Amino acid sequence: MVLPQNLEGLVDFKVYIPSLKAWFRREWHRLSSQPPPPGRGVLMGCPLWGEEYIDRFFYFGLPSIRAPKNLEALQANGCRMVLYTDDAGFDRLWVMKRDMRKKGIDVQIHVIPQEIMAQVPDKPLNKYWLLGTVQQLLIQEAAESGMGFHALHPDHLHSDAYFANLFRLALDNDCIAQTSISGDIEKCVPELEQWRQEDGSLAIPAVEVGDMGWRHMHGQTRYNLMNGVDISKEFPNTHFQCWQGKDKLYLYCCHMNATWMAASVCREAPVRLHNALDTELPYFMPPNATVCVPEASDGMTFIELSDDAKLGGAGMVPFADFAAQCWQTVHFRDDWLPFFKVANEVPIKEQAEFLAEDDIYKRQNSIVQALINVKPIIQKHVEEVRETLAAKASQAKDRDAATRAEQKRARKAAKRMVLAEAAD
Repeated sequence: MVLPQNLEGLVDFKVYIPSLKAWFRREWHRLSSQPPPPGRGVLMGCPLWGEEYIDRFFYFGLPSIRAPKNLEALQANGCRMVLYTDDAGFDRLWVMKRDMRKKGIDVQIHVIPQEIMAQVPDKPLNKYWLLGTVQQLLIQEAAESGMGFHALHPDHLHSDAYFANLFRLALDNDCIAQTSISGDIEKCVPELEQWRQEDGSLAIPAVEVGDMGWRHMHGQTRYNLMNGVDISKEFPNTHFQCWQGKDKLYLYCCHMNATWMAASVCREAPVRLHNALDTELPYFMPPNATVCVPEASDGMTFIELSDDAKLGGAGMVPFADFAAQCWQTVHFRDDWLPFFKVANEVPIKEQAEFLAEDDIYKRQNSIVQALINVKPIIQKHVEEVRETLAAKASQAKDRDAATRAEQKRARKAAKRMVLAEAAD
């Protein structure tokens, strides 16, 4: 069974996290003392640095946002794009800012302090904690401006009417939570270029986006494909399940993107440093809010364009390990269960071989019920392991203290001996 993780090796809690917190306070003070201008519609933003990701945003992500139907919807409803970058990325983004303003989209660019950026490569999870900190700032700015919020990602390729449909669903929903699949960028790029418009934008219909990602699926998503998995024996060691139906994919994931948070939700949003929003959804999409998870027919399709740097899955594990992974991922909180139960659908073209929808629902519901049944057992086991680890750590600390005390006594004794010899 999966044991509690030690994050000390993954995150720098002694220097990096205090630095992030101090920077957040400075930025929050800036927002409070110099309030952003009132806005309407959606504030979308993210941290963006490094040539590779800026290129991916410029050539694919941003052009899909600029698809005629998307751009028209953003212009009509209102949009502000806020990007946090480093010194090297500022000049490139500044050129984009001027171009987008001509198209009626306000763009703001903030530079992340060098002392923060310098520490990002030090630990594997540091970049995600920076992402979470920036997302908190963006939500606060959206609240101050009276705008809704969309968690932008530079490597997302959107369908041609994605934002038009976002605003349509936002009329009846306080929040939209969404996930998707990852497509292999090397295989997707030649195909998506056929949808490139004269102005450089990418206008790709929703089913074409989903089907392209499905046919050129990245290894990480392929690892999570549940068709053909005997769920009585084994599971992918992850909290993401992807089922393939006749003409759509059914995605179940407790870490979904905050695709839309209404202005009223942003105003009530807590400040929770430093985790990324997808790991904190119940705090930001509370039970009193109406939450929508898009279906295939909603026309809100995106795929993530990923390369070989994104790792695939390792191997299959027994249900006990899978369940431990799921419950530890959501900190044993029951308010995550809706995200295990409700499918985010991605349209694909009709397939010759598939699982029927009723069969998918039946299998997924059986997994959810099994997770509920074993939760007390896993929680008790994890608590016992943590107590054992804490006891061992305490014993080691006591031994270290005793060793230091003994060394101190030995030094004092040696000093007394030297003084006595000197007196003789």
